[in-house]
Amino acid sequence: MSFKLSKAKMKCPKWMKRADFDRILQMDTEEALDEVERLKNELREYKRKWREENREKYREYKREYVRQWRKKNPKKAKEIDKRKQDKIRGDPVLLERARQLRRESRARTGIYTNKNERAIRMRRYYRNKSLKMAREKPNELRALIRAMVPGYLDPSAKMDVIAAVMEMALKNRVEFNKLNEAVKAAVTAYNRQFDHFKNVSIDAPIAGTDGLTRADLLDSETFHF
Repeated sequence: MSFKLSKAKMKCPKWMKRADFDRILQMDTEEALDEVERLKNELREYKRKWREENREKYREYKREYVRQWRKKNPKKAKEIDKRKQDKIRGDPVLLERARQLRRESRARTGIYTNKNERAIRMRRYYRNKSLKMAREKPNELRALIRAMVPGYLDPSAKMDVIAAVMEMALKNRVEFNKLNEAVKAAVTAYNRQFDHFKNVSIDAPIAGTDGLTRADLLDSETFHF
């Protein structure tokens, strides 16, 4: 049986050279099939050697190919991800392997290599959250701050404290999960600035008196430390 067919009925495969394709068309069936298999093996060997010699290029090629495919086929990509995750969760060996690969990846890229680095990332996350809220939802953030301001402050003082915390948030200096600490710091700064609370020595002279001190006003029976 002859393998000779009309060129109009067959197309040259993308991986095959046109000269090889034309040559195969002139062969008998068995000989043509053997030649096709030989060319395939030759191509596989060529690709294998190229991958070994260009590992980084090949990895980048695969990553880019996968990115482009997932971008064009988002629904299928989600379905594949779900099937893969279900399979991993159902197999202890695969689950441990996945965890090990994740640990190796994090160690290689320097992400989450220890608890301290994770804490740094979380602080950055919460500061950015406060910053975003101060920019996009300032009224909501002010309401949260207002609820944390002490009631003993007068309205103008409360407004100053709220403004101070908002300013810190806009400077990316407030962690959202520690908003109450930022409010306390602002209140302390306000009290210090306007002398709401002030440490005074009992041995210091009282203004407007002839050297009278607060210690002189204490009862002699008062316990002294």
